[in-house]
Amino acid sequence: MLNIFLLLGKEPFDVILCDPPWENKHVRRSGTYKSMDNINIFNSIPLDSLLSLNGILLVWCTSTSPRHQSETLEWIESSGLRLLGTLYWLKVTISGELVHEETKNRPSWELLYIASRLNDGRTELEPRVILSVPSAVHSHKPPLIEVLKDLGLPWRNGLEIFGRYLLPGWTTIGNQALKLQHIKYFKDISYTK
Repeated sequence: MLNIFLLLGKEPFDVILCDPPWENKHVRRSGTYKSMDNINIFNSIPLDSLLSLNGILLVWCTSTSPRHQSETLEWIESSGLRLLGTLYWLKVTISGELVHEETKNRPSWELLYIASRLNDGRTELEPRVILSVPSAVHSHKPPLIEVLKDLGLPWRNGLEIFGRYLLPGWTTIGNQALKLQHIKYFKDISYTK
């Protein structure tokens, strides 16, 4: 379980990004990462204390599970937030083709729910699509800093829960927070004058 309570009492975050370790058959079979029961995921995050008054919550949700989607939307509502918009990440190859043939159990896209406090005065966002080539690393999502700017969602400090890499201006927590900082993901380039 995440020890997220170490963050309480600190300055609240303008953006909280969650990429939950959803339970699913593929993860169980492959052992890629340890999943959590969905209810435990949501109960482990004290949103009211961590999210600033004008803060934004971003939650990646698996596109193949209506249950994950409905539980995420219920959590957003029960946390005193409202759905502001949905972003669709369309996974493409470097030539712009879908990464694989679209099937019910294996779509070429993922959902990102965008939520804010009930009375923050923001207008709802039109659904958006971002295209990117997925990383070779399982479940590695595209960076969202520029996307947030394009959506007009300014922020100073972000919290990534269940993150897999570090970014400037973000606090990252989770069992794999340093995963993509491993030396095997970097190329040694010698510089000579």
